[in-house]
Amino acid sequence: MQKLLEHLVQAASALSSFLPLDFASWVGLHRSIPLGLGGAMVAIGVLACAFGGHPIAFRVLLAPIVAAAGYRLAPQLAPSLHLAPATAGALGAGLLAAVALAWPPAILSAALGLCGGVAGAAVAGRADYWVGFVVGFLLLGVVALAAQRLLSVVVSAAAGAAVLVLGTLSVLSYTSLGAADSPTFDAAATVGLALLAVYYQLRYGKTDRDRQIERLDRVKRQQLARDAKAREQRFRQYDRDATGS
Repeated sequence: MQKLLEHLVQAASALSSFLPLDFASWVGLHRSIPLGLGGAMVAIGVLACAFGGHPIAFRVLLAPIVAAAGYRLAPQLAPSLHLAPATAGALGAGLLAAVALAWPPAILSAALGLCGGVAGAAVAGRADYWVGFVVGFLLLGVVALAAQRLLSVVVSAAAGAAVLVLGTLSVLSYTSLGAADSPTFDAAATVGLALLAVYYQLRYGKTDRDRQIERLDRVKRQQLARDAKAREQRFRQYDRDATGS
């Protein structure tokens, strides 16, 4: 078990190598995207920026992201699980995607908790490595659960903005505007769109409380409709009894 945890920490530490983004290489991906797919990415990006924080939409958005992360990182756990790297990658991708579809807060809590665990272990030092890891993991894991709506909005806005910009660039590459490509401008546009999407979803999106109130109102209206139908049936029965028919 300890060896598995060590490999898990190493995999979490390896995430730091993926955090620095090479925007020039990322922007260059649009040249290999077909026109039709680029148009679909624009539509998906707009929807994700506007509505990606909704519980159902966020499930659909998060699943492929964590599946890709699982496929990339799970092979590092293969020695502890006694699995082939390819098998571990496939199982990791499928498992994380299933959890994301079932209960996204678990993914958010685990991801932020791993980052907190790695940071806590680094602060605690070698002597209290696991104490620092557990404290950091639990601390940020609980924070992620408490701030799941904010995190879902931020993740959906960032992913939506990236897909929207990449799709737009792929569409523009088939026009004369495709030659005026600037990675710095594209990166700034992505960040700006993500911030606007976060503001829009937090300002105009429905909170969990709003959705709960809507559900209660819907249940109340349905109950009132059933009561009204029952009264109408009783009145009809009274009329039939009064007329003797």
